[in-house]
Amino acid sequence: MASHKDRATNDYSTDREHLLRRAGIVLAAVLVIYVILGLRVAQIQTLKRPELEGIAGYLQPKFREPAGQPGDILDASQRVLATSVATYTLKVDPKHFRDDLKKNPAAIARASAEVAGVLGLTAEDVAAKVGSAKAWEYIIRRVSPVVKAKLDALVKDKAAKIPPSMTWEVEYRREYPLGPTACNALGWRGQDHAARCGLEQMYDFLITGMPGSAVGSRDKYDRTVMWASARKAVAARPGRSIVLTIDADIQQAAEVALEHVNDAHTPKASAAIVMDPRTGRVLAMASRPSFDANWFSGTLAGRKATGKDLENPIVIHGFEAGSVMKAFTIAEALQEGITHPTDMFTCNGHLADVGGRPLYCDEGRAHGTLDLRGVMAKSCNISAARLAMKMGGAKVKAALEKFGFGEPTRIGFRPEGFGLLPPMLGQPLRIRDVANLGFGQGMSVTMIQLAAGYAGLVNGGVYMQPYVVDKVLNADGTVFRQEEPIALRQVISAEVSAEIRDMLKLVVEDGTGKAAKITGVAVGGKTGTAQIPGHGGYTPDHVAVFVMAVPIDSPRYLIAVMADSPQNGYHGGDVAAPAAREIAMAALRLRGELPAEAEVAAGPATKTTAAATAAKQNRGAPPHTPQGPRAPDPTPPHTGGFLARMGGRLRGVGTAGVRRVPGGVRKIEQLERALARGRSRAPRPRSSAKFAHRGQGPRTPRAESAGVASAQ
Repeated sequence: MASHKDRATNDYSTDREHLLRRAGIVLAAVLVIYVILGLRVAQIQTLKRPELEGIAGYLQPKFREPAGQPGDILDASQRVLATSVATYTLKVDPKHFRDDLKKNPAAIARASAEVAGVLGLTAEDVAAKVGSAKAWEYIIRRVSPVVKAKLDALVKDKAAKIPPSMTWEVEYRREYPLGPTACNALGWRGQDHAARCGLEQMYDFLITGMPGSAVGSRDKYDRTVMWASARKAVAARPGRSIVLTIDADIQQAAEVALEHVNDAHTPKASAAIVMDPRTGRVLAMASRPSFDANWFSGTLAGRKATGKDLENPIVIHGFEAGSVMKAFTIAEALQEGITHPTDMFTCNGHLADVGGRPLYCDEGRAHGTLDLRGVMAKSCNISAARLAMKMGGAKVKAALEKFGFGEPTRIGFRPEGFGLLPPMLGQPLRIRDVANLGFGQGMSVTMIQLAAGYAGLVNGGVYMQPYVVDKVLNADGTVFRQEEPIALRQVISAEVSAEIRDMLKLVVEDGTGKAAKITGVAVGGKTGTAQIPGHGGYTPDHVAVFVMAVPIDSPRYLIAVMADSPQNGYHGGDVAAPAAREIAMAALRLRGELPAEAEVAAGPATKTTAAATAAKQNRGAPPHTPQGPRAPDPTPPHTGGFLARMGGRLRGVGTAGVRRVPGGVRKIEQLERALARGRSRAPRPRSSAKFAHRGQGPRTPRAESAGVASAQ
């Protein structure tokens, strides 16, 4: 028995040891698991906290609050050209609306009728909205603050028993106080406030405010309920305002002058640009046909322009400029010492053999013997062609490229036309091409290229970067970014520039530009008349051009006017020169610099001022009012994107208020290529038939119409 008892005791001891061993193993495993979990929790709470917080932002409900007040577009004097007005959109949760009224049909009908009365809707329309099975419905969109206040008061009136299950959303409507003024440059916004084209689209990233955000949930009335651990809500940021170099008064004067051209000559299209040749600031860019941007934003009811009317032809469309290009040929010949002002040229009306065919002056007219000044004043094609052939094709083309032709100016618009210089791809530069380039045929230019090139001719020989945005303002009125003039390169010497100014003065005094004379003011200019290229040759239609510098001895205004296919006359001196004169007189009048004798000589018909234009439009440009102080902007300036959108202008060493950039164009191209890697490509310029031809430039015809080219 003892032996059996001992065995039982030993077995019990063995089982107990096994049990304790198992319990120890389990306890150790549990402890290991707790240690692992503890370490994992510590890792999540410390090491991985930033990463997980970033992921949480995508997983948690985030509500975007409406963007802040969008910025304005202002003229050079900070008068409002485009602004945004807050409107209110009412939406309803139909199920909650019905539940709040206990689904009582009579109560729902009564509440619908009262809401409809305030909003100016029918009771049936509102009843249909609140009876919808959708999660929410718009009752009315874009109402004024007055209407919103009336409905809010009705909802607060307990006697009215209007359910509070309706919420307001802020929507902005774009308004253009000066109507069609500068519309092709400004562009437009739709009823959804989305920018569609022009400066509105180009600088939308600055104009449009940044929406705020909050993390949390919403109650049944769509009110935000913040979680205790939610991160701090981000307030909406108002947009920034763009101050342009455009002067609204000069802009309207240019548009009135184009209206006069259209009335007298009914061209298919016309355009005018005014620039300060000393700085490259664009003071006006007008074109016809045009439109009123208020048609698109919902501010006004009216027809909506389509297609080419909405583009900015001054920077997009190319055309053959004709004899205005002679000034560049002569300037380069003087610069290279190939000719001198006293050199004599003989024109008998034609050259017998240029590339196997004859070349004629305007209508075969013989100018006889002329010195170089006479060649410019009388606009002799034969002498200009001889001069170009003497220079050689390489020098002529290099000179035009130096003045900015054949490449975009990078003024800050997209798309922008390139123009076209011969030869066509894969073809040699023929002697005929060289002769044509001498007087502006067989090539195309844009209006902005022409104005920028002439600015370099008359300002002392410096090619200035043209620009249209002067500065960017924060919502509180402080300056976010200030633009400065940039001198890209010296294209001709100051002495040659002075000689060219004397020649341009002679064109107006005793040449083809007499219609541009202003009594008491020294004026210079150059006429241009070019046939419009078509398939296989030139058409009977013409482009009339005039470029003018005022006052010519020290130009402050560079004015270029173009008319496509005018009637009742087609020469630049007859069609475009009077319009340029009208714009110049208006600009001088605004500065108080127009002599009294010029007013008398002009007569009442041309005394059109910007104030008269504003009265005609029955609109006035209100002054810009800053949106008030706000919290500092935590986001850094969009330096890269802004430089690209501003036309790629670079920083340089400032001298006398002008930044000079050695090799400026090359550096701009390098910068734009670098910036392009981080953003989508700009669209290619589209072809257009609005001006002299379709596409960015004319085809170089194989056979001109009997080789005739206009001299003016």
